[in-house]
Amino acid sequence: MGFFSKRKAYLNENIDDKIQFILNKLEIPFDNSTESNQVNDEDWGETDFHLKNRIHLTRQSNNEMFNLLFEIYELSDVHKERLKEIIKRGIEFKNGEHFFYDFSVLPLNIILGLEVIKYFIPPIDYFTLNSTNQEDPYGIIKGKTRSKGFVNSPTAIKSNHSNLLLGANKFTHSLLFNIDFYCPIGCSDCYKARMGTREFTSDFKTKSFMIESLGEVISPTKNTVIEQAKQTVMWMNNTERGKNIHDIIISGGEPLMLPNETIKQVLEDFRKAENLKVLRICTGTLFLGMPFRIDNELLRLLKKFSNETGIRITIQAHIGSYHMISPESVIVIQRIKRYGFNIFAQIPIKNGINFFLSDPQKTIRELSLLMHKLVIADVEPYMMIVDMHPSTNEFYVPIEPLLQVWGDLVESHDYPGLEKPRTLSMLFEQGNIILSGNSLFAITKEIDTENLLVHYQVPRVGIGENWDGSIKEIFKFSESLIVGINDNPNSLHKFKS
Repeated sequence: MGFFSKRKAYLNENIDDKIQFILNKLEIPFDNSTESNQVNDEDWGETDFHLKNRIHLTRQSNNEMFNLLFEIYELSDVHKERLKEIIKRGIEFKNGEHFFYDFSVLPLNIILGLEVIKYFIPPIDYFTLNSTNQEDPYGIIKGKTRSKGFVNSPTAIKSNHSNLLLGANKFTHSLLFNIDFYCPIGCSDCYKARMGTREFTSDFKTKSFMIESLGEVISPTKNTVIEQAKQTVMWMNNTERGKNIHDIIISGGEPLMLPNETIKQVLEDFRKAENLKVLRICTGTLFLGMPFRIDNELLRLLKKFSNETGIRITIQAHIGSYHMISPESVIVIQRIKRYGFNIFAQIPIKNGINFFLSDPQKTIRELSLLMHKLVIADVEPYMMIVDMHPSTNEFYVPIEPLLQVWGDLVESHDYPGLEKPRTLSMLFEQGNIILSGNSLFAITKEIDTENLLVHYQVPRVGIGENWDGSIKEIFKFSESLIVGINDNPNSLHKFKS
């Protein structure tokens, strides 16, 4: 059977009446005629099948493999050559490291169409050096922590017994537990791209970093995750800083690329974490082409762990647009809900994907429809993220238009409460800035024409003596100068008159 027949057989087998009702409300068409119920061993519902049949372009790929992509997704000749260049020849950075792009599109994402495929196509300016390019834009390796009592210490937590990176402790009570930075899903310009999700050095060795006061720190891999979990729990139980942690965010790469047996071993170690209360699993599998990975065996492991420890587990699901909500996703959402886990959507804001700098009204339509469909699918539209782009500016949305959209979309009364995201979060090296439309009244800006940057200062208010309020801190944030969008030095004055 071909892809379409395999998919049809899978959907016929897994769509029940409730799921069909949800698909109808989502206006997702599905042909449930039964021309064939046969499903072979390499079934559409098997993760390995999708990994084996993805379009995966590397330095070893020939022109025939590139042409397969170009037949599916039309690109200009210049864009085609640029894509070949970054994959086959790569680029050498000032530090002497030579990076190559690893391209991946999964079969489900291909079937869902061009609006989904474009999420995985690196823009034509990819690897073009500009003033905002950063290897570690969120500061999870080389940044400084905001943890109380340890402010300005390294964010990175290193094993006392080796140079292994255990995680990133940016905030007092949370630990970002990254498992193997590699990810086969293929999101273009992931903020961890240069750590190994999309970009690789010429020797493909395990990446290491030199961090002031810590020395060499070695990135975790799937082969080190058991030791990483053991050492993390020891750090949480036996150090002053570690004892503050009660919230672990399991991330990657794609953490669910670990086999269930390995995840079971990691959970066994986390049982011993004395103060752990919440375990969040950040995954792209649900909406980015591999929902099948979240199988009953995995969910039983998670449910058993949660029932026996009282530790809450949530699924933090990455999604770019409503086009990514597939029948396969809805099937797995219902599976997850049967086990009692909540799903929270995290939405990176990207120009040309879910935001359109040339068309404000289309932006509102697309984002409001995404939130509406997420709620129908039983997913909370939890967070919009001012996305970080280490290797391209094409996707970037400046904060001034984004805050205007947030005011219309979330702070108005035009949309139901459940369809409004909880937060608009700007993730950058200093931490997370929680923004609102009203932030425009308080932000100041400076245009740096020499370096083609816009510098913003964003205040955060807090409690003052006798409730008189105070500015607790001022975040300094810079973005690329974009003509006609954020280049007016007086654009914020009208909010202050």
